[in-house]
Amino acid sequence: MNRAGIVSRTALDYMVSSLPVDTFDCLVEDPHLSDHCMQILDFGVEDTYSEERTIRYKTVRDFTEKNIMDMRTALLAVNWDFIIIDNVDKSFDSFFGEILWCFDLLPEKEDQIA
Repeated sequence: MNRAGIVSRTALDYMVSSLPVDTFDCLVEDPHLSDHCMQILDFGVEDTYSEERTIRYKTVRDFTEKNIMDMRTALLAVNWDFIIIDNVDKSFDSFFGEILWCFDLLPEKEDQIA
Protein backbone atom coordinates (compact mmCIF):
# COMPACT_ATOMS: atom_id res chain seq x y z
CA MET A 1 0.00 0.00 0.00
CA ASN A 2 1.37 3.43 -0.86
CA ARG A 3 1.19 6.57 1.29
CA ALA A 4 -2.20 7.53 -0.13
CA GLY A 5 -3.62 4.13 0.79
CA ILE A 6 -3.77 2.83 -2.77
CA VAL A 7 -2.64 -0.74 -3.47
CA SER A 8 -0.84 -1.37 -6.76
CA ARG A 9 0.46 -4.50 -8.43
CA THR A 10 3.37 -2.53 -9.98
CA ALA A 11 5.84 -0.02 -8.60
CA LEU A 12 4.40 2.76 -10.78
CA ASP A 13 2.23 4.18 -8.02
CA TYR A 14 4.87 4.22 -5.30
CA MET A 15 7.38 6.78 -4.10
CA VAL A 16 10.18 5.43 -1.95
CA SER A 17 12.19 7.81 0.17
CA SER A 18 14.31 7.84 3.29
CA LEU A 19 13.12 11.38 4.10
CA PRO A 20 10.95 11.89 7.16
CA VAL A 21 7.24 11.94 6.24
CA ASP A 22 6.75 15.50 7.53
CA THR A 23 9.35 16.98 5.12
CA PHE A 24 7.22 16.67 1.99
CA ASP A 25 3.64 16.55 0.80
CA CYS A 26 2.36 13.93 -1.61
CA LEU A 27 -0.76 14.42 -3.67
CA VAL A 28 -2.29 11.53 -5.61
CA GLU A 29 -4.29 12.54 -8.69
CA ASP A 30 -6.12 10.48 -11.25
CA PRO A 31 -5.86 12.31 -14.60
CA HIS A 32 -7.73 9.44 -16.32
CA LEU A 33 -4.92 9.13 -18.87
CA SER A 34 -3.66 5.67 -17.93
CA ASP A 35 -4.34 2.75 -15.64
CA HIS A 36 -2.41 4.28 -12.73
CA CYS A 37 -2.52 7.52 -10.77
CA MET A 38 0.07 10.26 -10.75
CA GLN A 39 1.79 11.51 -7.64
CA ILE A 40 2.92 15.07 -7.09
CA LEU A 41 5.67 15.52 -4.54
CA ASP A 42 6.16 18.94 -2.97
CA PHE A 43 9.30 19.34 -0.90
CA GLY A 44 8.49 22.95 -0.03
CA VAL A 45 11.95 24.11 -1.06
CA GLU A 46 12.12 27.66 -2.35
CA ASP A 47 15.03 28.86 -4.40
CA THR A 48 15.48 32.11 -2.48
CA TYR A 49 19.28 31.92 -2.59
CA SER A 50 19.53 32.35 -6.34
CA GLU A 51 16.91 35.13 -6.34
CA GLU A 52 18.86 37.07 -3.73
CA ARG A 53 22.12 36.72 -5.62
CA THR A 54 20.81 37.40 -9.11
CA ILE A 55 20.29 41.07 -9.88
CA ARG A 56 18.42 41.65 -13.12
CA TYR A 57 18.24 44.88 -15.05
CA LYS A 58 16.11 46.26 -17.86
CA THR A 59 16.88 49.12 -20.22
CA VAL A 60 14.39 51.97 -20.02
CA ARG A 61 14.18 55.55 -21.26
CA ASP A 62 15.11 58.26 -18.78
CA PHE A 63 12.01 60.46 -18.47
CA THR A 64 13.43 63.36 -16.50
CA GLU A 65 11.84 66.78 -16.77
CA LYS A 66 14.73 68.02 -18.93
CA ASN A 67 14.60 65.00 -21.26
CA ILE A 68 10.84 65.37 -21.74
CA MET A 69 11.31 69.06 -22.59
CA ASP A 70 14.05 68.12 -25.12
CA MET A 71 11.71 65.61 -26.77
CA ARG A 72 8.88 68.17 -26.80
CA THR A 73 11.17 70.72 -28.46
CA ALA A 74 12.15 68.16 -31.09
CA LEU A 75 8.49 67.30 -31.76
CA LEU A 76 7.60 70.99 -32.11
CA ALA A 77 10.46 71.49 -34.59
CA VAL A 78 9.07 68.85 -37.00
CA ASN A 79 7.19 70.18 -40.01
CA TRP A 80 4.16 67.88 -39.89
CA ASP A 81 2.88 68.89 -43.34
CA PHE A 82 4.57 65.82 -44.84
CA ILE A 83 1.93 63.51 -43.36
CA ILE A 84 -0.86 65.07 -45.39
CA ILE A 85 -0.61 62.84 -48.44
CA ASP A 86 -3.03 60.55 -50.23
CA ASN A 87 -1.40 57.28 -49.20
CA VAL A 88 -2.38 56.46 -45.60
CA ASP A 89 0.33 53.81 -45.20
CA LYS A 90 3.12 56.18 -46.28
CA SER A 91 1.65 58.92 -44.11
CA PHE A 92 1.61 56.67 -41.03
CA ASP A 93 5.12 55.36 -41.72
CA SER A 94 6.45 58.91 -41.96
CA PHE A 95 4.60 60.02 -38.83
CA PHE A 96 5.76 56.99 -36.84
CA GLY A 97 9.34 57.47 -38.05
CA GLU A 98 9.39 61.04 -36.72
CA ILE A 99 7.92 59.95 -33.38
CA LEU A 100 10.57 57.21 -33.05
CA TRP A 101 13.34 59.64 -33.97
CA CYS A 102 12.21 62.04 -31.23
CA PHE A 103 11.75 59.18 -28.76
CA ASP A 104 15.30 58.01 -29.45
CA LEU A 105 16.51 61.40 -28.21
CA LEU A 106 15.61 60.26 -24.69
CA PRO A 107 18.70 58.69 -23.11
CA GLU A 108 18.55 55.09 -21.93
CA LYS A 109 19.32 53.91 -18.44
CA GLU A 110 19.49 50.58 -16.63
CA ASP A 111 16.84 49.97 -13.96
CA GLN A 112 17.05 47.14 -11.50
CA ILE A 113 14.11 44.74 -11.67
CA ALA A 114 12.63 44.14 -8.22
